[in-house]
Amino acid sequence: MRHTPIVAIAFTLALAGSQTAHAQSTFNFESSATSTGLTTYTATDSGLTLTLTRPGSTFDIVGPITAPFGTRTLSPFANETSATSFLASFSSTLSSFSLNFGDFGADSDLFTLTAFSGANGTGSVVGTTNVNYGLGSLPGSIGTASFTGSPFQSVSFIGGSTGFPNSVYYDNFVATVTGAVPEPATWAMMLIGFGAIGVAMRRRRKLVAMAQPA
Repeated sequence: MRHTPIVAIAFTLALAGSQTAHAQSTFNFESSATSTGLTTYTATDSGLTLTLTRPGSTFDIVGPITAPFGTRTLSPFANETSATSFLASFSSTLSSFSLNFGDFGADSDLFTLTAFSGANGTGSVVGTTNVNYGLGSLPGSIGTASFTGSPFQSVSFIGGSTGFPNSVYYDNFVATVTGAVPEPATWAMMLIGFGAIGVAMRRRRKLVAMAQPA
């Protein structure tokens, strides 16, 4: 029984590690080269992979356009008159997602974010967020949209005006996964815990056997 505290500590540390490992990922395009005419963009951060498409149209990685968005920004202006939404799909289910958007105030913009239970816009719609950006203008005005709710694995998003439905820039995607994969150190701690359990059980059986009358 003297081994029980060791086991409890081991599993407490393992649980803490598994809950915090790879909980949040950020995609800000900063490590990407400027590119035009893209049909697919893929990036990985903290164990989570983002696959970004714009079905039936193309998009660009540009920069810098304004200080708040850093040196690289997602741009839909390859075809700003297209009403086709971007589609962001993730390698794991999420519990929350947010992004920043904005333009330079030429017209009033409406932004829409829709979350889907499955990858690539499949499954059921689990929620929708609408943000009226109005006549906001970068760099002083940055729009923010987010969704938190039932587990989802992909989101579609579009922002712009009536005549130009895809006419805002995007940046700073933040995704929070619904579960976490234990880090290597966590797995090691769990193995120590299992080993301690085995030692404790063998010692207990030996003490019980010694206590039995001959």
